[in-house]
Amino acid sequence: MRRARLRHGRAWAIAVVPGREGCGVSVSITGPSSGENIDDDAVRAVRSAIAGPLGKVGTGLAFAVTGSAAIYADGNAENQQTRLLLTALIIVAVILLLVYRSPVLWLLPLFGAIGAIVLAQASVHGLANAGLTVSTLSADILIVLVFGAASDYALLLVHRYREEFPHHTTTEEAMATALRRTLPTLIASAATVTCALICLLAANSTALRGLGPVGAVGVVAALAAQTTFLPALLLVVGRAAFWPRIPEHGAGRAESRVWAGIAAQVARYPARTVIVVVILLGVACAGFASLRTDDSLLGNMKSGTDSATGQHLIDAHFSAGVSYPLVLLVPPGQAGLRRRAVRWA
Repeated sequence: MRRARLRHGRAWAIAVVPGREGCGVSVSITGPSSGENIDDDAVRAVRSAIAGPLGKVGTGLAFAVTGSAAIYADGNAENQQTRLLLTALIIVAVILLLVYRSPVLWLLPLFGAIGAIVLAQASVHGLANAGLTVSTLSADILIVLVFGAASDYALLLVHRYREEFPHHTTTEEAMATALRRTLPTLIASAATVTCALICLLAANSTALRGLGPVGAVGVVAALAAQTTFLPALLLVVGRAAFWPRIPEHGAGRAESRVWAGIAAQVARYPARTVIVVVILLGVACAGFASLRTDDSLLGNMKSGTDSATGQHLIDAHFSAGVSYPLVLLVPPGQAGLRRRAVRWA
């Protein structure tokens, strides 16, 4: 084994692993816990160190860098979260535009959802500092969860707010009534989801245990933002938020003929509606029957990347455990326990 140094004092240990049709090089990298972009820098350095000499040899030789550091570097977790945020933002924006059909109103729940995400991420950061495990999976799910919950809460509140306009002369009175009538429902909904997420604390996986509190914080943040920040935005903009169809005081209640017709059919044939909905949901869930999950590293990699190519090569030409060797820590003097652990592994 040979040891070398990377930039900023990071050390790497190199071990050569022979294969059936090639040679593998295992690189273990250590660095300060507070360092940033350690994986990116290390993978870039390894690839540069190999590409230079290999280019002088000529054709016939190929290499690929894989492993946890390469997977993280190729996945670019920060850009992945940015893309996820933009995708969720676009989907929610389209839904709000279709529902409200107003060039102004759809922006306000969106601002409320963004505020909820900022609040949730700040709270999760505090939990992480307190010792909670926050994985990349939890951080990604937090964005989608907060956007979805915040949009649901906003739809209910804004619809109720609009219904109160014909009965009140001021927007303040309409908002006070809307909040008073929707808060119990919103709180009950948020409490149900929060309690369900807290149940993940009983999971065996550390990542899933961390996801429970992270998701619960996200739901509470969505509720807090859409019942405080969103009403404030609606009151600042006033009735103009509903342009071009601004509801006036004393006007009759406008109903959608499409949704009124659907509601009438549901009320007339409730049992038939339940059966149809259950069948449609069953068809939508049919794909889960063929879902197969395993611990394959390839399932977490982006196809076509250098790390995915390297993992394919390892699976084809090397024995198991080359890229992720099993490490057993046994107390001194307990040789029997060590032997049992090796047999079990």
